[in-house]
Amino acid sequence: MSDFIESERVRLTQARTDLVEKRHVLQTQIAEVDRDLHGVDREFEAVKAYELAKQGKLNLNGGQVRRSPVQAASGGRRSRDGSRRNSLLEMIGNAPNGMARGELIYASGVKGDKNAEMSISNALTALTKAGQVIRHEGKYFTSNIATSAPVEVTANPVDMPTTNTTDQPVEAAA
Repeated sequence: MSDFIESERVRLTQARTDLVEKRHVLQTQIAEVDRDLHGVDREFEAVKAYELAKQGKLNLNGGQVRRSPVQAASGGRRSRDGSRRNSLLEMIGNAPNGMARGELIYASGVKGDKNAEMSISNALTALTKAGQVIRHEGKYFTSNIATSAPVEVTANPVDMPTTNTTDQPVEAAA
C-alpha cells in the first residue's frame, strides 16, 4: 500500500507542476494580448487625433478644443473689443429685476464651458469695479436702474423717537 501512496503523491505533484506551468503560459499569453490591445488602442487614438487635426479641432498639446455654442456658431473667433462686457450690460439692462451670474451664463449660451463662464465672471467684476453695474443680493443691475430701484425701508419713521422742544407732533417725511 505504501507504493500506491507514493505513486499517487508523485502523480499529484506532477499534475500540480503541470498546472503551474500551464498557468504561467496562459499568463504570458494574456500579457501579450494586453500589449497588442494597447497598441491597437494607441492606433485608434492616433487616427482620432489626425481626424481632429484635419478638422482644426485639436490643440497643439493634443487636447481637443472646447468651444462654447456661441464660439462654434461664429467660427470660433470672438472679437476683443469688449463685446462680452457690452452684451452683459445689454442683458442686465433689459432685466428690470436684475440677473444673477448663473442666469447670465445660461442666457449667453456658454453653460458648461468653464473658460467662457470664467470670462463672464471676470467681465462682471470689471463692470462692477468700473461702476457700470451694481450687485445687490446676488443680482446684477445696471447702475442707472439700481439707483432708481425701490429702496426697502427697514424701520418705520413714525415709530422712531424724535426730539421735539415745541411739543408739536412731528410729521414723518414721506
